[in-house]
Amino acid sequence: SIIIDSSNTMFIGAKDKQIGYYSYYGGLWRSDDYGQTFIDIDDGLPINLEISSICLTIDEDLMISIYNYNNDNGIFISYNEGNTWESLGLGGPFIESVFINSHDHIFVSKESGVFRSINNGNTWFEVSNGLPLSLYWSSLTITNNDIVYLLDFNNGVYKSVDNGDNWNLVFPNNYDEIYNNLEKIS
Repeated sequence: SIIIDSSNTMFIGAKDKQIGYYSYYGGLWRSDDYGQTFIDIDDGLPINLEISSICLTIDEDLMISIYNYNNDNGIFISYNEGNTWESLGLGGPFIESVFINSHDHIFVSKESGVFRSINNGNTWFEVSNGLPLSLYWSSLTITNNDIVYLLDFNNGVYKSVDNGDNWNLVFPNNYDEIYNNLEKIS
């Protein structure tokens, strides 16, 4: 994941670091000079972290989601460009994506559904009406007029026009159909 704030500070988060044939847990870095140099800003975060998503609040506070197999998952926020971190909770396995709408409502996709907080992460509510029971490799995005889209790798693209309360499938996953047609061609 990568994001750049209004002062051109760049933040990069990775699930994995790869050196030669070896892969190990990821990290989080900041660049204040257009990507010429980077500093590590993951002190205070769980060890063995894998950054699955990065976003900025309306005030440009840095928010990340951590995904790993140690159940140290969660949503974390930094009010000082990654120098210190605060947990916003919502732990549990397989946090895939975090995104914030124009009202500073936080949306998180997890394997178990989509969750929303309207009070800076103090409380979370599941908002998965119309979604499948289990999400796989999901990703969120929100338009300028606060329409929320969710990509679920197994099922397709879902859309919510009511702040995540209800979801409709707008583009079904038809990988099997595509695969079968490719088989017929070959």
